[in-house]
Amino acid sequence: MDYVDNIIDAPSYTSPPAIVQYAESQARFLPIRITSQNNQYTLLVSEKDSNVLYLIGSNQNNVEESLAPIALDAVSVNDCVIKCQEVIGLKINEIAKLSGVSRATLDLHRKGANVKDMTLYHKLYSFVSKIEERYGNSIKGGIRNVLVDRKTLVQHIMKHPNNLEQTFLFIEEVSEKLQKMNITQSSMDASKSNVRLTGIGRMA
Repeated sequence: MDYVDNIIDAPSYTSPPAIVQYAESQARFLPIRITSQNNQYTLLVSEKDSNVLYLIGSNQNNVEESLAPIALDAVSVNDCVIKCQEVIGLKINEIAKLSGVSRATLDLHRKGANVKDMTLYHKLYSFVSKIEERYGNSIKGGIRNVLVDRKTLVQHIMKHPNNLEQTFLFIEEVSEKLQKMNITQSSMDASKSNVRLTGIGRMA
């Protein structure tokens, strides 16, 4: 089955931009799919302009005809914060730093205060959206405890706030390491647990 891999953006006054299709067997690389009233759509971020999103109807015969840009102007500050938290597990102070504002200012913006420039919020939202397209929220579990070049992924991201695209190599490496990890659940006998907890909380 063919999936959309890349979008070559073009000015809004021209014909819809061309797309490239490819066959991909690894599910984590597949784009976000949205199903509404039995119609399936694909949400993609333009490779050339991260401020442009495309909603592609995959059930149409001619995919190019269904290209429809979604302006990031509709994305609020709170949308950006929620996306960062749910997809990669960033903390509020980290989101504020990447957005170029203080924690207090971010809180005001989330409550509806006027935002003079949404550029950095939109840039961060687009960056995290790309991560979600490729890996879902699987990166969230390793952003703070998987080392790449002796640093965690969150440290790499915070180091490049002005060029977040540079961190995709690190993100890919973290993803590969997470896939190789085997997490096993251990169980403990109830009687042993009681022995270990005996005496805890008692006054001497």
